[in-house]
Amino acid sequence: MEHIQGIETVQSRKILQGLPQEDVEAITSLAKQICGTSLAFITLIEHDNLYILESETRDVTSIPASFAFCHYTLKDKEGVFIVPDASEDCRFKDNPYVTDPERGTKFYAGVTLLSSNGNPMGTLCVLDRDSNQLNDEQTRALKILGRQTMNLFKLRTSKLHLEDALLELTATQGSLRKAKNDAEFKVEKLRFLTHAVNVGLFEKSVVEQIEAWSDELYRMLGHKPGDMEGSIRNLFKKVHPADRGKIKKLIYRSGGQKKVTILELRLKTKSHGYKWFEVAGNIKRDKKGKVQLLIGRVLNIHERKVTENQLKAFIDYSPAAIAMFNKDIEYIAASKKWLSDYLLTEADVMGKTIYDTFTNMDLQYWKEIHRKCLLGHIESNEGEFIEEIVDGKSMWLKWEIRPWYISEDEIGGIMVFTEDITQEKHRNIELKRAKDSAERASKAKAQFLATMSHEIRTPLNAINGLSHLLISENPRPDQLDHLKLLKFSGDNLLSLVNDILDINKIEAGKIILERKAFGLEMLIKNIKDSLIYKAQENLVDLKVDYDPKLPKYFIGDATRMSQIMYNLVGNAIKFTHQAEVKISLELIEKKEEQYNIRVSVKDKGIGISKDKHEKIFKSFEQANEDISKSYGGTGLGLYITRKLLHMMGSEIAVCSEEGEGSEFYFCILLEEGNVLPDKVNYQVGVEYIQAQDIKVLVVEDNTANQILISKFLEKANVGADMANNGEEALVMIESQTYDMILMDLRMPRMDGYKASMLIRKMKGDYYKNVPIIALTADVFSEVQEKVYGAGMTDYLSKPFKPSRLYETLHKYSGRVVRLEPDQLVAGADEKVKNIIHSYGNGDKAFERDFAKRCKKNYMEFVNTFRCTIEKSDLESLNDAIHKIKSLNAVFEQKELQDKLVELSALEDEFVKARALHQEILDHSYNMIAILNSIA
Repeated sequence: MEHIQGIETVQSRKILQGLPQEDVEAITSLAKQICGTSLAFITLIEHDNLYILESETRDVTSIPASFAFCHYTLKDKEGVFIVPDASEDCRFKDNPYVTDPERGTKFYAGVTLLSSNGNPMGTLCVLDRDSNQLNDEQTRALKILGRQTMNLFKLRTSKLHLEDALLELTATQGSLRKAKNDAEFKVEKLRFLTHAVNVGLFEKSVVEQIEAWSDELYRMLGHKPGDMEGSIRNLFKKVHPADRGKIKKLIYRSGGQKKVTILELRLKTKSHGYKWFEVAGNIKRDKKGKVQLLIGRVLNIHERKVTENQLKAFIDYSPAAIAMFNKDIEYIAASKKWLSDYLLTEADVMGKTIYDTFTNMDLQYWKEIHRKCLLGHIESNEGEFIEEIVDGKSMWLKWEIRPWYISEDEIGGIMVFTEDITQEKHRNIELKRAKDSAERASKAKAQFLATMSHEIRTPLNAINGLSHLLISENPRPDQLDHLKLLKFSGDNLLSLVNDILDINKIEAGKIILERKAFGLEMLIKNIKDSLIYKAQENLVDLKVDYDPKLPKYFIGDATRMSQIMYNLVGNAIKFTHQAEVKISLELIEKKEEQYNIRVSVKDKGIGISKDKHEKIFKSFEQANEDISKSYGGTGLGLYITRKLLHMMGSEIAVCSEEGEGSEFYFCILLEEGNVLPDKVNYQVGVEYIQAQDIKVLVVEDNTANQILISKFLEKANVGADMANNGEEALVMIESQTYDMILMDLRMPRMDGYKASMLIRKMKGDYYKNVPIIALTADVFSEVQEKVYGAGMTDYLSKPFKPSRLYETLHKYSGRVVRLEPDQLVAGADEKVKNIIHSYGNGDKAFERDFAKRCKKNYMEFVNTFRCTIEKSDLESLNDAIHKIKSLNAVFEQKELQDKLVELSALEDEFVKARALHQEILDHSYNMIAILNSIA
């Protein structure tokens, strides 16, 4: 790659490391401040390599030029190359400097550094990890900084030549003193060297009576050698009047010191006015203090000083609040923003210290910070409240203080960057207040919904339950109509409450989808079975088409899937009369264990006009006002369905025309399940509960609910005692045993939580294992967690259907009858009956008593087995297996016994074998069912 000819003989690394620290710091800091970025670099191109200067560490890094952003920057010699977001730019999105997760760059802007002949030499660039853009003012400022950087490069290149020349000069001067016969040759060589490196020399020797300028000094001042006397007096006359005081101070104060003094002076040239020069000199005096020798060199630093002045101007007009101070913390420059923020003028700051302008500041605190910075530290604070910083004005400040350098090793003072973030802090405070207010409102809303849910569900439990009981008692036709209307209204009200609670959970983000195995085909069958009576009332032919290519079990949230399907199928039946409703599940595509399934519910009902298709998915919206009047409903079902499907990564769609029926469909990705579902599906009904040996304690303070529950239990011939609160329940359970406790949560004197905890603390295994079922009108997850935390076994949400109560009795009383004939071993019941018959030898009473005792043993095993799983108690599991072993042998239940032995062999891992647990329970329930039919 072509680069500037003037530096080809000098290494780029040496040029970069030799740049004055204060100039590099000033340029890169200003570049970052102006462009609002976190990084700024100066780079130099040499051949095919890019050299990058780290402004703080002074390290120089080399990378291939074609691999960097600068490769593109150098193609644009005049403008500024900007990449707003490199991750989106096809040229850079795969670049490791962009993809690095810790230091990846998104934003880049760079300007080409051009030599005097127009060749690209390097770049000045700014970078940031976040995407960004520059406005016209920022772009123009970056260009100006680029030109000043180029001036620094030129100056550094000249200095490198000068350093070499001075070495030669030193050697030459030594040789002149040693060999006067070579003086003419050495003088000629000196002339050549000083001309080559653009350095002028002057000397005055009293002893040797020499007073002269070098030829190069004449040329630097615009004269031809010998145009005027090369005296110190003439040189002094060329010094700007404002700078002459510096020379006088030097002469009077220098004494006998040998140290070289460097001054920056303006000297008048013949044709171009005053220019800046760096004058370095040394004075030697005799014992009386008279000057014997004055020797020095002059270097043109005009371009550097112009750059410094321009940098000072940048500080003055920078949009950021910046101030520059010397070692005495006296102002050198201050931006207009600084003056504006702190109510200052230029007259207030020039020649004064920062402590003079901020008289209320904590001097000890800030002087310590300034002291550290003058030692090379960088101090900062992301936000500090400073009271009465100026004229009683207090503010929040974000600040950074860093040193600036005269040379590589010499610190010249400090630079202070500040940002007034008072408004931002106030906004944050207001946001926090608003957030706290919103959280309080959300908490109040949740509390209101919990209270509303409880207060509405409690009377609904009585209304729905009693209407169900009255309908089942063969009322007169006119009474039946009234009861059906009552039940319909109660169901609608309950549906509204449930929908409102679901919306609240969805909008609050409190619904977490489960990932458990469930039977999709069985789920659809259960939906059909639960809605078949409603379909028959509307003379609807309800059909299911389940693709045989789909497996039975999937991983997902069965509860929410049921809710979605119940909403869609229930709506289809509601709006259809004397026609067909079809549920279809079709395999679209299979990828490994993922199945893409199209689920649709199609009806031939009233249909929906196309302009209402989007409206029906909004909350509390239906196709038209007559819908709610004629068919009921709240307009929340489809809104909730769409939200739930969004959570599952799916979208619902509708195809419908008014009068032509509707099809609601969605596609969903489900993973095939490789284990049986955790929950067991029970067929519930009064006829399967063995009434003679079940007794329940009902702890409930609401009289209507007491009557309702007692009626349900009475209908199933289940014995029940009533307790009005937790205290009464504790007294009653100490005097007699119950197969189950139905425990209300909110009661006077002692609530259900405390009563349950006290029961679990009573001595004896019975109190630790007796099933306690919570009766709650609160359906929030927090309540459910509290229920289990209090030691309760399960919960029933009010209002509950009789079937749900009977299912719970089945599940926890130990008298569960599994009615899934396809899972029973063929002929198992006959084999068991024959075995019992062989023991009874024709004595039917003995056979029934024997079967009853064996059934009790299996029921005790099931209860113990469940407890060992919950408590991870391997020792108790082995005891239970040993106790049931003889019965398994009697009834030839080898498969059950083998599975128990297999489970025991897993030792500490036996709790994780969930599929094996279910198989053992299935076999045990089958034995209980068979024995129950005999007893």
